[in-house]
Amino acid sequence: MSSRTDFTAGLIIGGLFGAALALLLAPRSGEDTRQRLASTAEDLGDRARDRADEVIRKLRVAADDLATKGRGKINEGASRVREAVERGREAIEEKFWERTGQEGERQEG
Repeated sequence: MSSRTDFTAGLIIGGLFGAALALLLAPRSGEDTRQRLASTAEDLGDRARDRADEVIRKLRVAADDLATKGRGKINEGASRVREAVERGREAIEEKFWERTGQEGERQEG
């Protein structure tokens, strides 16, 4: 993910640098060049903020999805543990009654 972020940052910085050079080298007045440069920088900043907001929104959605899935897996695991404990308890009770029943028969016989 960091290489994607690095690429995006490089793209934005390169775009700003290229726009600044193009405006500075264009045959325009200084005031016009500064206005265009400021406008271009503002537009690129707005785009960068919009993109960052979109990435943050997507990350939040992904985090919420992961949390929901995680809670589901935890609940599923807890349910399995409860079932296993119940089966174990039933098996212990069954063995207990088998053994106590057999010993009762031996004492009677």
